[in-house]
Amino acid sequence: LSETKCSVAVEGKFTLNAAIRPAGAESDITWSSSDKTIAKVSSAGVITGVKEGTAVITAKTENGIKATCTVTVTEKETLLDYVTTDALNYRASPGGALKGTLTKGAAVKVIQGATETNDLGLWYKIKIGNDYYYAFAEYLKTPEEIANEPKITLSKTSASLEEGKTLTLTAKVTPSTQSQTVTWSSSDKSVATVTSKGVITAVKKGTAKITVKNADGLTATCTVTVKEPEVLTEYKITTTVNYRTSPSLSGSVKNTLPTGTTVQVVEGYSKKADNITWYQIKLNHTYYYIASQYLKKANVAVTAVKLN
Repeated sequence: LSETKCSVAVEGKFTLNAAIRPAGAESDITWSSSDKTIAKVSSAGVITGVKEGTAVITAKTENGIKATCTVTVTEKETLLDYVTTDALNYRASPGGALKGTLTKGAAVKVIQGATETNDLGLWYKIKIGNDYYYAFAEYLKTPEEIANEPKITLSKTSASLEEGKTLTLTAKVTPSTQSQTVTWSSSDKSVATVTSKGVITAVKKGTAKITVKNADGLTATCTVTVKEPEVLTEYKITTTVNYRTSPSLSGSVKNTLPTGTTVQVVEGYSKKADNITWYQIKLNHTYYYIASQYLKKANVAVTAVKLN
């Protein structure tokens, strides 16, 4: 058996694996418990704790060969909700074999009261599925702890502006015990400036980081991309045509424009797809796409094209 002794909490589960030797030998295995009121075992070797106590789990082959595991059932475990604050490895034992990695922000179940300390620091016992592992406590916090961490939250963490346009950012400092007085700065004033009230002005094409900081040293940033002003040119539809939500024949058809309709085309945009050159148009502050062969500049005479 994979274990000769194991521990499981009431209502908890633990899986035993049985290997038959010599290699190549085959036999069905029957699982049984010496006391089903304490621990049950399934036909697949999954032990379930029923009540506190000790029971012996037996695996038996068809020809009578046996192996046993003594299982101790402990009080029902309490699982606490935690969240990883960074990418976090989990291990078979504190500082032991690596079993996997949790991503930053992953929800984790921590066993209440199950902690161990070694020369590396404090470890929490965690539960993933029916299995138990250990993770470094430093990178685990409760949702409440994360919510109450001192921080500055900006109304936007990224923004795109045309030259000459403005945008007002708002900053929220939490908790209220932190300094509420903030200062603003720009990493490149030639691209974007910011006032003491968080009003950004786009100056020229490029990228700048707008940073807000309070007296306690908390910071937050917003990346601002400044674009050249959009130029719209009037075109006319030469033949009734569909306009789409993306520049390809697979793009969803939004609607149809009849022959002679005047549309605003975004200068400088064209994309080749499906052997078609697509132009971007702007309708009611929303962007769509039309095959360029159905467009002519408004000051050019429009000739209807008959489609087969």
